[in-house]
Amino acid sequence: MSDGSLGRLFHYLAEVDYSLRHIAGNENFLPDFLSRVASVDCIQLQTDLTEFNSVIDWVTEQNKDAEIVCIKQLLSKGEQPWSEEQVSSRWSRERKRLYVFNDILYNENRIVVPSHMIKTVLFQHHDTVFAGHRGAETTLESLKTRFYWNFMPADVTAYCSSCEKCQIFNYSQLINRAPLKSIVTVRPWQIVGLDYMGPFKRTTRGNIYVIIGVDHFTKFVTGAATATFSAEVTADFLFREIVCKFGMLEKLLSDQGSNFEAQTFKNLCALIGTDKIRTTTYHAPGNGITERVNKNVKPYLAKFVNTNHDDWDQFMPLVINAYNNYFHSTIGMTPYEALFGRPSVKVADVILNNQLPSGTVTNDISEFVLRLRRASENLNKIISENTAAAKIQQKESYDRFVQNKTQFRIGDSVKITNFSKPIGSVSAFVPKFLGPYTISSIDENQLVFTLESPSLATQKVHYNRLSHYQIRPGVVSVIPEGSMPFIASLPDVSIQSQIEDEFDLDEVLNSATEKNAKRVQKLREKQIRLEAEKAAAAVAKAIRDEEHRRAYQQRIEDTIGRVAGFQVTNEVVNLEELFLETPVVAIQAVAATGQIPIVDNTQLVQRYNEKSKELALCTGCGLWFEKKTGMRIHLMACKGALPEAEAID
Repeated sequence: MSDGSLGRLFHYLAEVDYSLRHIAGNENFLPDFLSRVASVDCIQLQTDLTEFNSVIDWVTEQNKDAEIVCIKQLLSKGEQPWSEEQVSSRWSRERKRLYVFNDILYNENRIVVPSHMIKTVLFQHHDTVFAGHRGAETTLESLKTRFYWNFMPADVTAYCSSCEKCQIFNYSQLINRAPLKSIVTVRPWQIVGLDYMGPFKRTTRGNIYVIIGVDHFTKFVTGAATATFSAEVTADFLFREIVCKFGMLEKLLSDQGSNFEAQTFKNLCALIGTDKIRTTTYHAPGNGITERVNKNVKPYLAKFVNTNHDDWDQFMPLVINAYNNYFHSTIGMTPYEALFGRPSVKVADVILNNQLPSGTVTNDISEFVLRLRRASENLNKIISENTAAAKIQQKESYDRFVQNKTQFRIGDSVKITNFSKPIGSVSAFVPKFLGPYTISSIDENQLVFTLESPSLATQKVHYNRLSHYQIRPGVVSVIPEGSMPFIASLPDVSIQSQIEDEFDLDEVLNSATEKNAKRVQKLREKQIRLEAEKAAAAVAKAIRDEEHRRAYQQRIEDTIGRVAGFQVTNEVVNLEELFLETPVVAIQAVAATGQIPIVDNTQLVQRYNEKSKELALCTGCGLWFEKKTGMRIHLMACKGALPEAEAID
């Protein structure tokens, strides 16, 4: 038993009351009965001999195929060459290897299989328990020494690749991974991520779970230990620990856990005016910031919990405090400072007699509030810039492993990676994929796909879980779902006779064709509607972009006029205000006029020089844009995206 299995066993046992009792070896006969049998002198194992008798008559089957009958007649007459009106050119090329023996047509000691028997032969060499669902190459090697028909390699490959069980249970070497799409926020508590950790070992206070909430903008974390993860507990935490302390939030991001999807929790979100959004199923990166916090909190707790692991909930407030009061590389400061606009006084500062950072001593409340307000405005800008730079770096790091060459379209049949494992099942025997599903819609980012099952139930799935599923046309499974043919119960009849007895093939195939036609028609209508909506949205966006571009160009022209009229007298203040409000536009105007006003404000000149280094010149439209957020400004100013701008962005 592995350490993981042993750990899970101890975890389950911790939830129940039990006692250990020793059982003597001569009484403990259940675990290993065969090793303790002493009174049996001889054990006789009786086996039934199963005979496999085929009822397939190849003479009869070949005579049902008109083309094979024609070839037999041509061979018996010795006519050559064969015309394409008599048989296909493919058979003409094989003529030298064809012969008839005992009224059976062979191709170099291989039986020529009539077209209506191809699927039966393929089934026996691939689908049965003796064939073992081997791959196309192995199946072809097994077939080509005993049977022949035209285009056999292509048929074998198509048959094996469209096998339902092979597609569901086999491991896949192709792993799809879409490029990173970052979540953008511009203010505190705009988006909050919520998630649970656990179950951990039950503490002396009765807690086994941890709920974590993270503000996406400031990275400020709130959390608590809980005894359950019910919708009521989740709603209480959201209201008391976030809404009551920090105010309303715009959006709440979570997974699709039952506690987050419960009506109680949805009612609370509607009451406080919060838009409840969720990740797709089994896609933790959709709530990546919260998942990253979870990954950091667990080692924190592990370093301080006792040997019995039953006091971890006492350290939760301290762990959250430590996380919020230390430097966060993404925002370039501590989450506490990002949220409250000032550094906190840590316990270490008190112990080391350094309680108040320099410049925080004041007796004037109004002055403190004013300074705090100015600092907060400046902090928001710094956080946005640092976060944008960090997201670029994170995207570059993540996208190195992107594998998104597989393209999906509406109407495609797909399968999804299966991450669920039923209780009591063996992971090796659980399907690796689920399907088939049909893609009914795709979001504009080509990341989230709406899938429709054969029962018309829908679900949304991320691109990373998708793989193509190949439907085998015109084939009906001859083994009922959930059954396994054992040797002792194998019937003494051919597979073809089973199909004729159990299924009316024409009725089944016609019904399936009609149903598929209705589904395809429905999907086509939906696709046309979505494309029309997408086209209308693109037109509206183009109109908005053109309005933004004109407004931006007008600002530049107005500023050029102001800069051209600058005097060395009293226009210094206006220039300073211009730089503080719109530095990019100001530098663009200065570059257009070719003059930089001489001012006595050294700080302003230094700011101009520093800001100039952060800008890049677009060779297409001659406008400047910031390197960090260059593409956004460039798109407002220039109608085309130039290679230089893309490289800088």
